[in-house]
Amino acid sequence: MTDTAIARFGDVLIGVWRDRVVSAYDITGHKRVDNGMRVVFDVEDSKEFGYLVGQPSPVGAWKQGQARPIVYEDTEKIRSGDAPQTSVGDATRAVVGGFVLTVSGDGHATVIPPQGGTVLVAAPLRRQEHPFTYTDDEGTAYPAAIIDKHPMGGWIFIEYIRDGQPVIESVEDSRVEDLRD
Repeated sequence: MTDTAIARFGDVLIGVWRDRVVSAYDITGHKRVDNGMRVVFDVEDSKEFGYLVGQPSPVGAWKQGQARPIVYEDTEKIRSGDAPQTSVGDATRAVVGGFVLTVSGDGHATVIPPQGGTVLVAAPLRRQEHPFTYTDDEGTAYPAAIIDKHPMGGWIFIEYIRDGQPVIESVEDSRVEDLRD
C-alpha cells in the first residue's frame, strides 16, 4: 500500500467475507512494519459505517483470480454519492442522496438512511375499492383504505388519494367512516 493510497483512502477499513461486510473500522493512525513492506493500522469501531456490518459489500463481490482482494473506494461515494445500480454478490445496490437501497435476489429490500434521514415505506394500493372515507382538518373527504389499526384503538394507518397521489398517514380513527354495508 503506497503512502498516496493511504492519504487518499486511509479513513475507513471495511472487512468483507463471502460478499458480506463483517467489520467496519475508522482508521486513527498507521505505521509501517517489516522494513516498510506492510502497513499496520490503528483503528476503532466505525461510528459512521458500522451500519454496513451484515450488509452486502458496498464495492461488489471479490472476483475469482484476484491476487489481492483489496479494493480502494472513496468513502464519499459510499457516504452520499448518487451511485449507479451495481451488483453486489447476491444483491443489487444503489446509493441515492446518501440512502442505501439493497435488493436481494429473492426480492427482500433493505434501506439504510443517512444520519438524520427517515424512511417511509408506502404500500402499493392493493384494493380495487376504498370502503372508507377519511375527512381531513379542512373537512375534505377522501376515499380511503385501512392499512393497519393500532391494537389499543384510537389510531389507524390509512391510504388515500390526494391530488392524484397516494398518501399513507396515521390518523385518529374518528376521522375515518366505514362505508361498507
